[in-house]
Amino acid sequence: MRKLKFYLEEANLFTEFVNNNMDFSSTTKEECDVIISSSFPVGIFNKKEIQKKIDSYKNEKKLVVIFMISDNESKFQLYPNIVLFRTSLKKSKRDWREYVLPYIWECFSEPLEALEKTEKPIIGFCGSIKKNLGKRLSCIETIQKNEKLISNFILRTDFWGGKPQDKQLKEDFKKNIKTSHFNLSNRGRGNFSMRFYQVLSLGRIPVLLDSDMLLPFEEEINWNRYCITAKNENELSSAITAWWQNKSAQDVIEVQKDCYTLFQNYFTEKKFANKAMEIISERFENYDPNAKINDSLWTTFLSRLKL
Repeated sequence: MRKLKFYLEEANLFTEFVNNNMDFSSTTKEECDVIISSSFPVGIFNKKEIQKKIDSYKNEKKLVVIFMISDNESKFQLYPNIVLFRTSLKKSKRDWREYVLPYIWECFSEPLEALEKTEKPIIGFCGSIKKNLGKRLSCIETIQKNEKLISNFILRTDFWGGKPQDKQLKEDFKKNIKTSHFNLSNRGRGNFSMRFYQVLSLGRIPVLLDSDMLLPFEEEINWNRYCITAKNENELSSAITAWWQNKSAQDVIEVQKDCYTLFQNYFTEKKFANKAMEIISERFENYDPNAKINDSLWTTFLSRLKL
């Protein structure tokens, strides 16, 4: 297949990400195959504003790629020319034009230092427990009551302790991950977890409640090998205990190595860019710019019935 021709809109995090990590030919909007949108600022949340921005591309005869870091997990009206990579969404309501955007921009890049198996597993968490967001606090309290688990918790009342640029807080966060076998990685305000990828980047094992979160590349990755999920707090506590009892000392080391390798193979900027490029290329090959867009209520009704 020939190299795709991209038109990059105004510079932002994602046009720079594409420019630095993807192999394409840069050209004008008129001559391009694909438009890389820069219309969605990091942290955009308002549902109407997001939909309005998506709608602005509705009549483009080009494939439009959107990268959106947002806590909003709402379902949006998408169009045949849209490729939407988004951080927050529900697995059960995913549109076929949507893909997980793993939050990989604050992960760690350093050699693996695997943690030896101890008599009891160490479960870590350093972060906000305000209003039991993502059921973090209730999970923590349940884990603390389990005498077969060791708690390593640093509890904050605000995101990054209210000081996102504080170097000591960041160091505390990283040390908490590295000194724990597992790290609680439940969702936050959005239905995704930044911590999930940070934990993997340091070769540790994420544990989390199932919040209908879609993990990336589920068709390729058997996530049961790399993390522990459960439906509720008690099940999660019990699952960690059972996992630990069924693993040898070497197993514990190997799983940490596997988590680290998984991150290196899929979630560095370059590796994720390669996977995103595969998706974009496949969508372009199957994209018909002359396909009609039908927004009628009847079509929407039928699609919801999955007829």
